[in-house]
Amino acid sequence: MNEPLCVLNIRNAKKAEIIYVKKHGKQAEEARERSNNLQNFLDAIRSFQNIIDEIRSIIRSIEAFWNYQVVNVEILVNTARECEECVEI
Repeated sequence: MNEPLCVLNIRNAKKAEIIYVKKHGKQAEEARERSNNLQNFLDAIRSFQNIIDEIRSIIRSIEAFWNYQVVNVEILVNTARECEECVEI
């Protein structure tokens, strides 16, 4: 089978192009998969940051509650002292 050289070159070029496309298609697919994994990882980090922010908010609420309770106890102690002074007089 004696085909003209130009036909062989076209076939070889197409074969090389198919190999090139398959190779780079696979690389693109792997890059997309890595990108998806990275995006999932970033989403997980954002979710974790949201959870941390919620925990901080809860801690601030607890601190405010206890600070309020301390003030109430101080008021009760001062009132009790005033009452003791009143009774002693």
